[in-house]
Amino acid sequence: MDTDKIAIFDKQQQLVIERQNSGSSLLIPSVVRLSDKAVVFCFYDLEQKLFFLYDQLGNLIGNRPIESTRAPVFGSDSKGKKIVVYSVDSDVLTTTPLN
Repeated sequence: MDTDKIAIFDKQQQLVIERQNSGSSLLIPSVVRLSDKAVVFCFYDLEQKLFFLYDQLGNLIGNRPIESTRAPVFGSDSKGKKIVVYSVDSDVLTTTPLN
């Protein structure tokens, strides 16, 4: 990560995705495995108070970042089949399903 680009590489050092950074130097990355083949990459921007969700192809999920005054939290049902992301903005809790 730098102020121009965000890049994710796999274990073999192959580029998985690369996206433009909005200029933030305070990004918190995380990854959620939805299945054996489906992964979600999350970047929480501490400066702008929003996060970006990308699929394994680098496409932005939801077509826009999600506003949140805190870093998002990921959860699943007891069988792990439904994954959601929880976000808080102005004391309002929002859940966004990922699958």
